Amino acid sequence: MPKLTLTPLTAVNDSAGVIARIPWELAARSGAPAPWTSYVAFTDDGQAAGACLFKDAPKAHPEVEIAYLTFPEWQNRGYGTAMACALLEIAAGSGAVDHVVAQTLPGENASVHICRRLHFSFAGEFIDPEDGKIWRWRKSIQHPAAAAGSLSAAHSPALPRASGGPVWA
Repeated sequence: MPKLTLTPLTAVNDSAGVIARIPWELAARSGAPAPWTSYVAFTDDGQAAGACLFKDAPKAHPEVEIAYLTFPEWQNRGYGTAMACALLEIAAGSGAVDHVVAQTLPGENASVHICRRLHFSFAGEFIDPEDGKIWRWRKSIQHPAAAAGSLSAAHSPALPRASGGPVWA
């Protein structure tokens, strides 16, 4: 899986026009408090590979929904999986959630593959008021304190980069 640096959208220097490439649905959470915000995912050499976010902070149920978008030139190279994995690690590290959910379009597609690869369970087909028919996926989270040593090094955060965001492998 490729290494990524997640940088909160509000901290991105947009000289390359990255923000214009991010759909409003993913940018909408950019003002939310960390860690429940929108991020831009940067490659090792500082290129924007996509965007990801938590759609909302946990509320009554200790659960969050994630979303991610890989820019076309970075698709099919593991960056979507790396973004989803990074969001899972942030959620686990927060101690505030027990489950992470994701919605995909129905049918076999890249997001379905990512959910399966990261061991999400299929929760069923639903009608979303904004997206229509969707498949919902759910994953239980092990908190680091409860699962000391159970997260592989490939999924663990490294030291922060100059951008201030964690590096994810």
